[in-house]
Amino acid sequence: MNELCVVIPAKNEGRVIAKSILSVLGAGCAPEDVYVIDDGSTDDTAGSAQQLGVRVLSNNASIGKAPSIRKAIELFELCSRYEYISVVDADTQVDQNYFKSLAASFKANPNAALVCGRVESLPCNWATAGRAFDYLFGQSVHKNGQNKMKVVLVAPGCASTWKADVLVRLECDPTMLTEDMDMTVQIHRQRLGEIVYESKAIVYTQDPNTLRGYVRQSYRWYFGLWQVLRKHSLPFRFKRLDFEVALLVLEGLIFSAAFAASPIIILLAPKTALSIAVADQLMMAIFALYFAFKTRRKDIALYFPAFAVLRYATSLVFGWTFIKAVIFRVPRPDWFTPARY
Repeated sequence: MNELCVVIPAKNEGRVIAKSILSVLGAGCAPEDVYVIDDGSTDDTAGSAQQLGVRVLSNNASIGKAPSIRKAIELFELCSRYEYISVVDADTQVDQNYFKSLAASFKANPNAALVCGRVESLPCNWATAGRAFDYLFGQSVHKNGQNKMKVVLVAPGCASTWKADVLVRLECDPTMLTEDMDMTVQIHRQRLGEIVYESKAIVYTQDPNTLRGYVRQSYRWYFGLWQVLRKHSLPFRFKRLDFEVALLVLEGLIFSAAFAASPIIILLAPKTALSIAVADQLMMAIFALYFAFKTRRKDIALYFPAFAVLRYATSLVFGWTFIKAVIFRVPRPDWFTPARY
């Protein structure tokens, strides 16, 4: 049995997939252990991958990300041929020490069913700097804490490595907008092992570089969050994961309501509103300067004043998707893939 393979689902990723594959090869993975699933692309995604000598499976028509991953696993019998299966998105580049860090983490955590890495946003403009700040704040504050409490909620689809004998037992649900979160929660619910966050296993992903793209991506993520919570009865089973979810959801809804009511608060109590806004921005500025220095990302410090717009927009999206997905139970929106650049 071989140790590890990499699965890269892709649809119309011809502009970026070569960089993703080259980063995987540069990190030590052999071409014959890299499996690209071309999900009905209309561009040269498959051709770009084939030129690099990796294995390519092409779907005649698009079937979705999760079913494509399952199809590759079954067709190539990956779970019986490999000990670990690493999933990497086609717009994502892995650090040269990515697989070494994963191997060390699995060795240090023998009960781990899944190890997820740290996601960083590739720099482009103010919107990607804002997403980079989101990732750094969320992983430094929330994910580190979840890792210590063994309640990691989301193993990102662009940076997750599974034990093959665990992955084969999970459902790849095509109805889920956030299949990575759905599969992470399945491990918790079925008690298949621990989920470990490894901050030294770094990937660099391409995020939307427009406000519209940023908001649409957030809409898919949050709508997918409510889907998963409904599917797995979170947070109503009184496990540690449920308490963590309850805290995160309550925090998100409070912020969403506060941002939605901010125009009224400004009108009724302008001094109080100004004091709160200044205190909030000062606290966020400290984090932004720290992250900019730690990661050598000058764009985070440069564009920080604009992040308030992104926070305002995503907080409203969080509340709006709650209303649509939980209260009115509207059908899920179409899958959104940001334009590549």
